[in-house]
Amino acid sequence: KEEEEEEIENSFEDLIDIISQIDRAIDFHKLNFLVQFIELLRSPKEIFRSNSCRVIATCVQNTIQMQKVACEHHALEYLSHLTVFDGSTTVRSKALLALSCLIRNYPEIEEKFVEEGEGLLILSRGLMETSNSMDSYRNRCIFLLAHLSENPKFCEKMKKLNLLKNITNLI
Repeated sequence: KEEEEEEIENSFEDLIDIISQIDRAIDFHKLNFLVQFIELLRSPKEIFRSNSCRVIATCVQNTIQMQKVACEHHALEYLSHLTVFDGSTTVRSKALLALSCLIRNYPEIEEKFVEEGEGLLILSRGLMETSNSMDSYRNRCIFLLAHLSENPKFCEKMKKLNLLKNITNLI
């Protein structure tokens, strides 16, 4: 079983290396693979959920065309759910990474995440994680909140939720 998981991990690493170039990520979508990895977010196997998050993050990062496609296939909702509710700290952290890549610099989705998806509450919950195994998760929450705070409308909401004070206390 360990050998099988290592082989799966290596396959995902190879795939991520291939799609890390923007043109290849777009080709990846054209072959309908991105949608399949979004569906894998619902897999009962942790290894598929966590690595699918990594694949999605790589495909959508700073590429509005890919961000749009992923959102059309409900990646925002799936990733938000995993970020909060998955039983695996690894999956939660990787889902937050993918979520951050999905929404950053895509104003319509940033707005949807904050206004409709309770994104600030999701991130504020992440700030309260205290276990050492959740350090990268907490840091990703801080990073995404810092990015969102650049929008005056979101910044105002953060002030109302005392998020900016919480971030400053953590730093």
